[in-house]
Amino acid sequence: MDTLRESAAQASAGLATAVAVIGEAGIGKTRLVTTVIEELRHNGAVVLTSQGVDQVGVRLPYGLLTQMLRACVRQFRRTAAPRRAWS
Repeated sequence: MDTLRESAAQASAGLATAVAVIGEAGIGKTRLVTTVIEELRHNGAVVLTSQGVDQVGVRLPYGLLTQMLRACVRQFRRTAAPRRAWS
């Protein structure tokens, strides 16, 4: 958990960062990442996520990036102040 938090602090400081969470099935990887994401969002961070899916014979170029950008747009729509167009 500390590594994920340190990575988030580096990202907040403008440094590129990535963390791979690996391990056997069922040891709590998803729960660990979800906990840190919830904590970051609670503190006002914008967190983009994506999830790879095995699809036999189907290739989705930039699929993970597309998922993250869609999440960014959804989050922006929820948090952006409403704007009025004045004529």
